[in-house]
Amino acid sequence: MPRSHTLDDALSRFSLIRRIYPLIHRSIPPKPPSIVSLSRRLRQGAPLDSSNDDELNHDNEITTLRFEIITIPTKLDQIDVYELTKCETIGRLIAALDRLLRLFEDAALIPVEEEEALLDNQVNQTSELACLFPKLNHIHDLQVADTSDVYGITNPNAQSEHKTQLIKVIGDMEAGASTNIAPYSAPPRQCFRFPTPRNSLQDCSRIIENFTNSVQAIFPSSMEQTVKSVLLDFKDNEIASITHAREFCKNSEMLFASLALTPCPHEDHMARLHLSGFLRREMEMLLEKDPDTWVAVNFIASTNAPNSDRGSLLHRLCAHTIFNSDDSSTIRAYFDDSAIWIGNPDAHHSMSSLALELPRNLEQFLDTLAGRRRASATIGALLACSLYHLFGSSWIQTEFDRSNILIFTGQTSRIDSDYWRPHIECRLGCESNHISDSESEHLAELVASLGVLILELEANRPAGWTDGDVDWDTNERSNIQRLSRMLKDIEWLDDLGEPYREIGLACMNFQRWTEDVHHPHMHERRLKELAILYKCIVNPLYRHLVTKFPPTRQLFDGIPGLSVPNVRRGGTRPVVLKRRVAFFDDDTTDDADRISGFADQWIQRLSNFFLCDIIALRQTADPRCLGLADIQCGRIRENPEKIRVAILDTGLDGSDMFFRGAASRIRGKRSWVGREEDYHDTSGHGTHVARLFLTLAPSAELYVAKIAEGMHVDERDFGRIADAIDWAVNEWKVDIISMSWGFHDESSGADRLDTAIDRVKVDKLMFAAASNKGGNQKRSKPALKANVICVHACDGMGNKGDMNPNPIKKGDNFAFLGVKVRSEWKKKPVYKSGTSFATPIAAAIAANILEFANFHCDLSANQRAKLFRCDGMTEIFRRMSTERDGYDYVQPELFWGGKDPEEIAKEIQEIVRAL
Repeated sequence: MPRSHTLDDALSRFSLIRRIYPLIHRSIPPKPPSIVSLSRRLRQGAPLDSSNDDELNHDNEITTLRFEIITIPTKLDQIDVYELTKCETIGRLIAALDRLLRLFEDAALIPVEEEEALLDNQVNQTSELACLFPKLNHIHDLQVADTSDVYGITNPNAQSEHKTQLIKVIGDMEAGASTNIAPYSAPPRQCFRFPTPRNSLQDCSRIIENFTNSVQAIFPSSMEQTVKSVLLDFKDNEIASITHAREFCKNSEMLFASLALTPCPHEDHMARLHLSGFLRREMEMLLEKDPDTWVAVNFIASTNAPNSDRGSLLHRLCAHTIFNSDDSSTIRAYFDDSAIWIGNPDAHHSMSSLALELPRNLEQFLDTLAGRRRASATIGALLACSLYHLFGSSWIQTEFDRSNILIFTGQTSRIDSDYWRPHIECRLGCESNHISDSESEHLAELVASLGVLILELEANRPAGWTDGDVDWDTNERSNIQRLSRMLKDIEWLDDLGEPYREIGLACMNFQRWTEDVHHPHMHERRLKELAILYKCIVNPLYRHLVTKFPPTRQLFDGIPGLSVPNVRRGGTRPVVLKRRVAFFDDDTTDDADRISGFADQWIQRLSNFFLCDIIALRQTADPRCLGLADIQCGRIRENPEKIRVAILDTGLDGSDMFFRGAASRIRGKRSWVGREEDYHDTSGHGTHVARLFLTLAPSAELYVAKIAEGMHVDERDFGRIADAIDWAVNEWKVDIISMSWGFHDESSGADRLDTAIDRVKVDKLMFAAASNKGGNQKRSKPALKANVICVHACDGMGNKGDMNPNPIKKGDNFAFLGVKVRSEWKKKPVYKSGTSFATPIAAAIAANILEFANFHCDLSANQRAKLFRCDGMTEIFRRMSTERDGYDYVQPELFWGGKDPEEIAKEIQEIVRAL
C-alpha cells in the first residue's frame, strides 16, 4: 500500500527545484548564432530575423521554452506549502513537482561513467529523492562540493575572458579573417540540454506550462485573475494610446542618438529629463553647459522642418546650446525622424527657472512629505506614464529608485503647490547604458523597480533590501524578488489599498503577463509590453489618482486612452463632503481567556445539535431516502433553493484559505466603493463577519456587498449603500440582509438609505447591529427601523456585553453571542467583541430556521412569506430566548434541543398560522 504524502515530501521537492534552478537557467538553449546577430548583440543592436521557415519555427520553439524556464521562479513564488492542509492537495502538488523534476532529470548531462555508477548505487539510496532523481541530486552535490567551476558555470573571470575572446573573434571576422566562432557562441559546459532524449522543445514547454497550470489551480490568486481579466479586451482608443506610445519612443530614441552624436566639449555630457508623462509630444530637459551650469531646452516633435541643410542643423545644436544660450530663457527646439532645428527662445517657459535650482533626490524629498498623499500619488503616476512613453529607450538608463529620481519644486499655474517635477539624469555619450530590445529580463527588472517605488510612495516608507531579495540565477539584487517579498508581507499589505496591490502584482509579473496579450494589432512584443504597462499599471494609477484628487486630471489631458472612472447612477454630481460618519467601533484582542472559552463552548453546543440537523437536511433529502407513502403521494421533488444572505460590509479577503474552501457558497461579490470588482477587504471587519456567518449557516449562500473601506464613511456614501440594498433585493434576490454597522448622526444622505430600507419587500429579513456605545447612545440606525431586527451582544453564558445600548421597555431586546468570538486575520487568531459580530450570528440562525422550514414545514405560499418577515422570525426568536439582564438571550437549544423534526416543524407551523 503506497504511503501517504506529507508536507516534508512537498518541501523536499520544492527545495530541490530551487537549488538546481540556476544551473537549469544557464542551460537555456541559445538561438543559432550568426556573425551579424553576435555583433549586434554585443553592440546593443537589433538581431536580424531568419528568412528560413524551418529555422524560424525552431527559433520560435526555443523562444517559448526560454520564456517558460525564465518564469519558473515566479511560478514557484506562488507556492506556499504551509497553506496546504489536505492530503489530497499535498499529493496534487507533489505530482506537479515530480513531473517537472522528471523533465529536468531527463535533461541532466553527466559523464557516462558517472551515470553508470549512479545506477549501480541507486538501490542503496535511503533518500526518496535520490532514488527518483539520481542525476539531479548528483549535480547538486557536485555544485555544493566545488562552487568554483564544476561545470564551467560560476567562474566570473572565465566568463569575462570568454566574452573578450568572442569580441576579438568577431572583430577579426569583420576584417575578413576566417575564424570558427562555434567555441565562443555558448558557455563552455552545460549541466542540462534541451530538447531532452524523450521530449522535443515543444514537449518541454508543454510540461512546464502544465506545471504552471497545476500550481495556479492549487494556489489560486484571485487578485491575479482580477488584474489579468482586463487583458481580454482593448478599446480603439486604448490601441491608439499604445501605438502612440510606441511611436513617441521611436522618435525619442532618434533624438537621443542625435544629441549623443553632436559635437560637444564634454566627452559624456548629461541631461536631466523631466518625467512629465510626455503629454504633448514634448521632451523638456536641462542640458549640461558645464559641471555647475544647466540650460533649459524644450524639444517639440514636429513635421515642419525648414528647407535648409538638415545635417548642419543637427551639428549646430550642441554648440548653440553650450556657447550662445541665454540662461534666463528656455531654448525651443524641434525634431522629426532625422533632424533637430532651433526655434526662438521662450523666456516664459517654466523650465528656465529650474536651471538655477538645486534639486533633491526623491528620498530627501519624501522626508519632508509626510502625509502629502496627493504629491506622492501624482509623482508615482507621472513616473509610470513616463516609462510607458520611453519604454526600452536609451533615456531610461537606471532602475527607478528613491535616490536617482530628482525633484524640482518649481511651481506651475496648472495646479497648486502639490505638483512637483520628477527628473532623471541621462548620459548623452555614445556609450550609454541603454538596455536593448532583446534584453527583456532587464526590462522586467526595470518595471519591477517602478513597482517597488510606487508601493513605497503609497505606504510612505522605504522597502529596503533583505538577503532574500536576490535573483536565483545571478545571485544579484532583484527588484522582482523584492516586490514579491513586499506583496507577501502582512504589514505592507495592510498599508496598501487594493489598487496598489494589483499594480504591484502586475509589475512583478510583467514579463510573464506579456505572453497573455493576444490581439490582432499587437503581434510585436514591444506593443504587448506597452499593453501591460497601460492596462495594468498606468491606467489604474491614473484612475486611482483622479478619483481621489480630481484636480490632477488636467496633468494627463494630452494622453489618449486614459479613462476616468464613471460616476455611478447616471453621472450625478458628487455631494460635497461635510463630515465623516462612524460605522464600526468594535473591540479586538489577541489573547484567549475565560470569556472567549464561553464563546467557543456556545458555538460547539450549537454545532452538536442545531447545525448537525441543518447539514443533514440536504444529505437525507435524496428521493432514495423517502418512504413508500411519500412516493405514492407524489412528494418526490428537487431540493428547495438555498437561503440567500447578503452581507453589507467592508468586503472579503479572498486570499484567506477559509474562503477558498467555501468558494462554492459565495455566490456574488460586488463593490460600491471604487471599482465594482474590487471587493477585497483591507480592514478585516467584513471578513470576520462573513467568516462567522459561513461557519454557523452551513447550507446558506452568501452574497458580499462592499459598502465601506473602514470604520468611517462619508455622508455621500449613504446613496451607494442604498444602491447596494436595492441590488441585493432586485438582482441577487436575497432572503436576508445583514448589516453589522450603524450610525447616530442626522446625516443629509441618510434619507435615501431610509427609503431603500423601507422599499425592501415584506418577505425579506434585515438584521442590524444595535450600537457599541453602551449607555451613552440609544440604538443606532438602521437597527431603529421597525422592519429591521435589532441585534445586541452577549457572551457565551448570556451575560450582556458592555457595549450594548440600554434595553428598551416593552420591546424586543434580542442578544446573540458577540463577546470574545474567535476569528482569524492574516493567519493569526483574534477575538472580536461587538454587536457587529452578534449580527451575522443572528442572521445565520435565521437562515438555518428558514432552511429547516423549507424542508419540513407544510406551509402555503402566504404562510411561508410570513415566516420570511420580520414579525414571523421575531416570534420564533421569542420562543428561543430567556430574559437575562434586561435582554432576550437567544438560545437555539431552547427551541431545538431534544425534539424530533416533526415536533419542531409543527411548532413553527403553529407560530406562522397564528400571525
